Amino acid sequence: MDDLSLLITNDKLSKKFNRLVRAELRRHGLEITSQRDDFCYITDGEGELSFSMADEKIAYSCSRSEDDVRAFADRVKADFEMDKRMVSFTNGQNFLRITAMHQGEIGQGMIAADFVGGMKKVLCMTSDDRHARLVYEDILTEWDVPPEMLLSVADRNMSRLMTSQRLSCGTLDRGLRYAQLGGTDDFNAALMMCSGFYGYISPVVGTRFLLIAPSKDTVIAMTEPPFNVGAKFRDMVTEHNRWSSDPLTTNVYLYTSQGVEVVTHFPDI
Repeated sequence: MDDLSLLITNDKLSKKFNRLVRAELRRHGLEITSQRDDFCYITDGEGELSFSMADEKIAYSCSRSEDDVRAFADRVKADFEMDKRMVSFTNGQNFLRITAMHQGEIGQGMIAADFVGGMKKVLCMTSDDRHARLVYEDILTEWDVPPEMLLSVADRNMSRLMTSQRLSCGTLDRGLRYAQLGGTDDFNAALMMCSGFYGYISPVVGTRFLLIAPSKDTVIAMTEPPFNVGAKFRDMVTEHNRWSSDPLTTNVYLYTSQGVEVVTHFPDI
């Protein structure tokens, strides 16, 4: 039984986690105003923010440690502190990031820019480099800055996430090298859209490489092969895209020093 199944089938454990969270939040002057399943609204007495508790609750279901309860409370506190600092560009710019979405996910008021193959770079903010909170168009008036500037700053900030620890690297048949981006945070797939990504990956897999991102937590780059790998890619891409809870794209991208292009697109299933 996987972690999520364990959580779903153990209602007693879930209720205990919720009870511990409410007590820990109250210690910091925070209160849950409403909750449905793992999604809740929390107030600090001045404002209200929404949160998902799923990550920490799954961790608690495995560890039974109140450290996971405190981790959620710490994230809540950090997000409220971030929200208060987002009153100006000077104070808030370091929290800006980019997350990846496909066209169908884009909603009214989101600040987004096109990426190759119908994908979108969407402006967001974060207090922990793990959870994204979308930024909407009203900030353009509040900060008196154009969207292009905010997206540029967010792109620059994403370089902090381009660490060697994120990469799982190896060699496939015929000497082809690969690099898989690890992490289940909200920014993993967005790295492929950033200006520094080519310089981050090319030393590992070569100056011409293919990339697939069938889901937001599955991003794999490999040396461009001298032979057709379409059939092998098709199964991997379509299966991951079909069954993932966060599907992204069935495109196969080619990265070179000249830029990025789509070389293959598998039909969505």
